Amino acid sequence: MTEKSFTDQNMPPADLSLVNSNEVVKLLQAMHHNHLRLNVMADQKANILMGIIGIMFTVILTKLTSTESYDTHIQFVLAVFIALELVAFTASLLVIAPKFHGSFMIENLDSMPNPFFFGFYTKFREDDYIQHMMTLITDDEAAKIHFYKDIYQMGVILKQKYKQLRRAYFFAFLGVAASILLFLGDLVFNIVQS
Repeated sequence: MTEKSFTDQNMPPADLSLVNSNEVVKLLQAMHHNHLRLNVMADQKANILMGIIGIMFTVILTKLTSTESYDTHIQFVLAVFIALELVAFTASLLVIAPKFHGSFMIENLDSMPNPFFFGFYTKFREDDYIQHMMTLITDDEAAKIHFYKDIYQMGVILKQKYKQLRRAYFFAFLGVAASILLFLGDLVFNIVQS
């Protein structure tokens, strides 16, 4: 046996509670970072979709104002397209619109559901908030519990955002698909009648 391996075997065991605590903190940080990244991705996707819909609206409305008359069938197709794309645009806007659910109902620092969320604590004075946090987070376990709460509430918000985003993509696709199908149906109908 070498001297190094002998020394390693005779070393006192490391404090496992510190190792486990550090691993838990790293896991929580990774989860928090992933939630933040997913939040940014949802906002970016909603912004991109809103930009595309805005460009389509600009082109269609420019075409409508520059042309004197459209066939009634084409007007119907455009009305369907605009209505469905407007629903998609609204759903995208709801993804990125800031939400402050229940912040007006919080009367004191103890009733805050999440002391890490600025929408709750900024209505109180800074000194009061700092004092509250000093009494609230006294050890690692208390910090972990509030970290868990923060991650959970971020997850709830992400769930709502991705639900709205899915709705936005669905209606954006539906607007394009329905308009194309209606236009092709009208085209085929006119060819058959001719």
